[in-house]
Amino acid sequence: ADSQEFAILNINIDRFKSVNDQFGYVVGDDVLRVVGKRLALFKEEGAHVARIGGDEFACVIVGDHLRGRARYLAEKAIEDITRPILLRGFSVNVGVSIGVVIYPEDGNSLEMLRQNSDVAMHRAKSENSDEPCFFDDEMDAEERDRRKLERDLRLAIEDDRIEVAFQPILHADTRKITSVEALARWTDPTLGPISPELFISIAEDAGLIDRL
Repeated sequence: ADSQEFAILNINIDRFKSVNDQFGYVVGDDVLRVVGKRLALFKEEGAHVARIGGDEFACVIVGDHLRGRARYLAEKAIEDITRPILLRGFSVNVGVSIGVVIYPEDGNSLEMLRQNSDVAMHRAKSENSDEPCFFDDEMDAEERDRRKLERDLRLAIEDDRIEVAFQPILHADTRKITSVEALARWTDPTLGPISPELFISIAEDAGLIDRL
């Protein structure tokens, strides 16, 4: 409302589902409380901190030198959250992925900022590094391309344009074909063959994998 510049840190806890599966939901809830307490210390840095989803937190900072302050807080969050958590006789270890956006350069609406912070967070998660990821124009272009591919893939599945390639499996001694592996292949009319490594992951993310 005041047109002040601010930064949002989108903080996602990695391997949290494994904590619930291995130790149970009671320990999982305790882990979230510990993470929340560790992040709450950032209030001393002038940050606003909130839990916004199951294993997601957000940190908002306002004022000057946002990029430097955001990097400092993100790196501190990674260091603090990844410390072992001792609970109920267990030592629990989680990771963290952090995407950062800055208003107004990375978006002029809350919806756009949240979306772009998600893009940056998922990039940080996919790179599997101990570094925060700042949103940039290249990610924006990649995300637009990915959304277009998702729409095209949805149409290709509906129109039954996904083909099957059969890859023989040979017995090493007899050299006889014992079975075949069925592989999905997609050739887009404009882009040509699309790598399964790309479109399978899109299908999984978009909830299309069962239909595929």
